[in-house]
Amino acid sequence: MPESSLKVIHVVRQFHPGIGGLEKFVQALVEAQREAGIDASVVTLNRLFHQPGSPRLPREELVEGIPVRRVHYLGSYKYPIAPGVLTAIAPADLVHVHGIDFFFDFLALTRALHRKPLVASTHGGFFHTQFAARLKRAYFRSITRFSSRAYHHVLAISQGDFSTFSRICQPPRLKLVENGADIGKFRGGGSRTPTRGLIFIGRFSDNKRLDKLVDGFAHLARLDPAYRLDIAGRDWDNNLGRLRRQIERLGLTQRVRLHLGLSDQQLTQLAGQNSFVVSASEYEGFGQTLLEGMAAGLYPIASPIPSFRRVVEATGIGTCLSFDDPQRWARQAHQRINQVLEEYAGNRRQAMRACGAFSFEQCCRAMIEIYQQMLGGREPPVDAQAMERPR
Repeated sequence: MPESSLKVIHVVRQFHPGIGGLEKFVQALVEAQREAGIDASVVTLNRLFHQPGSPRLPREELVEGIPVRRVHYLGSYKYPIAPGVLTAIAPADLVHVHGIDFFFDFLALTRALHRKPLVASTHGGFFHTQFAARLKRAYFRSITRFSSRAYHHVLAISQGDFSTFSRICQPPRLKLVENGADIGKFRGGGSRTPTRGLIFIGRFSDNKRLDKLVDGFAHLARLDPAYRLDIAGRDWDNNLGRLRRQIERLGLTQRVRLHLGLSDQQLTQLAGQNSFVVSASEYEGFGQTLLEGMAAGLYPIASPIPSFRRVVEATGIGTCLSFDDPQRWARQAHQRINQVLEEYAGNRRQAMRACGAFSFEQCCRAMIEIYQQMLGGREPPVDAQAMERPR
């Protein structure tokens, strides 16, 4: 990469090997920016959350060609204190913070010291669960509002985030740049023949409400013996043990399979055994898991949260159903599944085609334009052909 390349450092709490929707997005964004000629790298924390006893990760590492630097932290994973980030961002021309956390506040507070242009992506803020909801709202209206003033732009990754953050930050500093999905990764990987297989992909975190998903599936499984559910991801919030006990208590050990730490290739193979992507999540900043499933040719069945409704309405495919009443959910899902399976090939093609409305290239291109504006017109050496390459 040329010495004159624009140096953008992406700051995010967790990164590889701790992979979730946010981490996958940041990795795909950095890969795309590097392909476009930007010297993009990552600064993150040196330990994985929710894995007791896990060793410290290497201070520096190349992750699929991405330079990663890790810094030590103290305190809770909810607000990890990591002042070493100041040294880590020293080479940057511009710093892109992902998420609203210590890094967001600290880099705002110390802006006079590091003097780096700052941009932040919201990624749902810290409203993923109802835990300490009143305290979160007070913090948001005060500390987050104050910190946001240090940022050239705050990038809302969804319509929901734009509405939330408009209470403390106004356009043109607040911009809507919807996340893109890496739709090339699982493209066409879903089953080519109709099945009654459903798959969930993501962290086993509290906001995913896997307990509701399994409760609903228990009723669905009674309606047809062919139903199967694959739950693929990583333990989070110590939910794995509870999930296993719930599956056993409901007599679903032969119908529900748990898959931990699968690679993208293994996930694609698993998607090939399923026809539907499912989520009972109560909060998502962006409907990435639905879009990745659609790219595989899977039909989405998801909770009616704003980010999922946005995906279903924009693409014209998928069904949003409440999981609050598991019996009712099962009846409605069973009816919709029967309808989808009657025209399975057409629905599969439509899902694969429709997810292109959220292509990753559009998101990446918008961010590069924002970087250019922030730096007073200095244009990074963008490789237009690289931006058009399928991912």
